[in-house]
Amino acid sequence: MVTDKRGNGGKKQVGRTGLGLQIKSVLVLTCVIVAVVAAGGWYYYRAVREMVWRNNYIHAEQLGKALSFAAETDLRDKRWDCLDDLTRDLVRFEKNSVPYVAIVDAEGNVVSSAVRSGQTEPWQRLFRAGPSKLNLSRHNGRYVLITRPIISRDKVWLKERLAGGVRMVLDISETKQALVQAKQKILYAAVWIAFFAIPLGYVLINRVLVHPIRRLVHVTRRLAGGDFQARSGLNRRDEVGVLAVAMDDMAAEITRKRDELLASNERLERKVIERTEELQGKNELLEESMLTLREMAITDALTHLANRRYFNEQLARQFSQASRYDEDLSCCMIDLDHYKEINDTLGHQLGDEVLKITAEEIQAALRESDIAARYGGDEFVLLLPETSIEDALEVAGRIRVRMASALQKDKRLRVPITLSIGVASLRRDTPQSADGLVSMADRALYCAKDLGKDRIIAFHEMREQTITTVCRTENQLVPRLPNWLG
Repeated sequence: MVTDKRGNGGKKQVGRTGLGLQIKSVLVLTCVIVAVVAAGGWYYYRAVREMVWRNNYIHAEQLGKALSFAAETDLRDKRWDCLDDLTRDLVRFEKNSVPYVAIVDAEGNVVSSAVRSGQTEPWQRLFRAGPSKLNLSRHNGRYVLITRPIISRDKVWLKERLAGGVRMVLDISETKQALVQAKQKILYAAVWIAFFAIPLGYVLINRVLVHPIRRLVHVTRRLAGGDFQARSGLNRRDEVGVLAVAMDDMAAEITRKRDELLASNERLERKVIERTEELQGKNELLEESMLTLREMAITDALTHLANRRYFNEQLARQFSQASRYDEDLSCCMIDLDHYKEINDTLGHQLGDEVLKITAEEIQAALRESDIAARYGGDEFVLLLPETSIEDALEVAGRIRVRMASALQKDKRLRVPITLSIGVASLRRDTPQSADGLVSMADRALYCAKDLGKDRIIAFHEMREQTITTVCRTENQLVPRLPNWLG
């Protein structure tokens, strides 16, 4: 594994690996040599084995042929003593290779046989073929069973006839043992070659390859450390020499480029400082412009409350959050009564002043988490998170009181201005959507308008048999009104 050492001011240095190039090269070289020797030895062993087996079969066939030729006359003339001598002589002379031999007549009956001393194998039961054909087969991996017919020629008619056959067992155990020894010798040769190849390859690779590479690595580290005068000095005509020359040329080029780069960096740093100061000023202006644009995008220009688009975004988010966490959410729709008369009689400038005063009083009566927006014209909308219907009615009443107190101070208003407010809540009215909550508050607002204005109506009061309307101006109760049918 490559180790990551930190030194020289935090610069990364590559240390030794777990297995160096020298060891890897020796291992690869050894594996290649062993593989080549093993492959050559294996092919040589196979060739020797095939040749030995082929010689064994040829020897077995020749023995069978010679015995059948020698036994032809004695078998035809039924000289059993001669056949016995013939089989015993064969076993005696071929005592290491022929443990059993037998001569049979044309019917397959054994007329003469000989067995090597110490043999207890029931050889007669192993011969299945008759004397009419040549047959060579193996038995137990160490014996070859040979069956060969004996053909006799009639002296008068010169016709060939089957006189009998030869049955012989050929012992090949010595051949197998010789093959095993040959295989072991090949294996030992491969092991010894690998044993001598490892140290020799280690020394040669270290001298020819590893030492020059380590020198190049040392020069490279000096260059990385800032010593641009470092050179390898290797004078070779192989690939390592070409790499050394290329590295020396690279070091010279790096030195030249470094000097040019330092000069360019000085000029560039001066320009960067100048540009940075300019960009900082422009960024500050841009941030101010972006903040202004954002405020303009979400704020009503006249009242400085949130606009309708921002209110719709917050409405969807607050409604989803309240529904997920089972919290209450209330909405109030506010409309100025007799606002059109102010614009028609006193002018639009005074009407705008009234809208600004209304926005200021609404904002002063709310919490920081509440959202107030201009819904359109002289309509305002409030979104009160975690606020029940009762608390929302109190907030609406507080706004009416503050609005009445603020407008009484303005002597220019000859037309009384009051507020009609519709209130709806999530838990009490259970709307199906965020737009449904605003729609319920809007319907309650129009109910307040139709019932005489200057009052606060909750949406659930529209569905009861009677409606109790609370006048927040003087905190007096108004008699019960007829049912509002929506």
